[in-house]
Amino acid sequence: MKDSNPLAPLERIIALIGGLIFFFLLAVVSTSLSGRGSVFGFGEEYVCVEAPYGAIVTDSVRGDGIGRTQLSNLATGIRASPSEFSLCTGEPSVGQRVLATLVDLPAFLLTLGFVVITWRLTRRVRRRGLFMPEVAATIARLGVFLFVGEFVVAFIQGQAMQRLVSTMVTEHASYIGGYYHLSWAIIIAAFGLQAMGRVMAMTVPMREEIDATV
Repeated sequence: MKDSNPLAPLERIIALIGGLIFFFLLAVVSTSLSGRGSVFGFGEEYVCVEAPYGAIVTDSVRGDGIGRTQLSNLATGIRASPSEFSLCTGEPSVGQRVLATLVDLPAFLLTLGFVVITWRLTRRVRRRGLFMPEVAATIARLGVFLFVGEFVVAFIQGQAMQRLVSTMVTEHASYIGGYYHLSWAIIIAAFGLQAMGRVMAMTVPMREEIDATV
């Protein structure tokens, strides 16, 4: 039997992703309670962060790399320098654990929020149909959620990374560009959802007129 729900494929993939997130959280919490795992950094033996090259390497020591490390597989005439360094501490403080959590948690919450809103949208379409004012409004709000959420996530992650790196070095260069990253794919998708919501809002009255004439 053919599924009449136009968002059925989206509903299936969202249900799959939601199920994977649920089992991931269940596994993480279970292993953490047993003392064999961690919850977004809490419980880990080490706390690590990726520090941009320009944040910890001053101009006086820039060159072919830290300590002029030799790479044997480079072709003749090719120079190499690292773009970032992984800094780790084996005795992290509570503050460092909190900062490490703030590096990973915001992106997860954004993904979780998107999945929940989209799942509720597909359920509403299944019950009431696609051409409804609330469906158009939800699609538009989903675009706003993605757009604003991406900037909020980038800001929180950047601040957390920058502060965490500063706790692991004695001198922190005034370089912030490498800490903040935006996903252009998410931003474009957010504008796409906004446009789709506007189109849906314009088609709802047309659909009502067609139904009234039938």
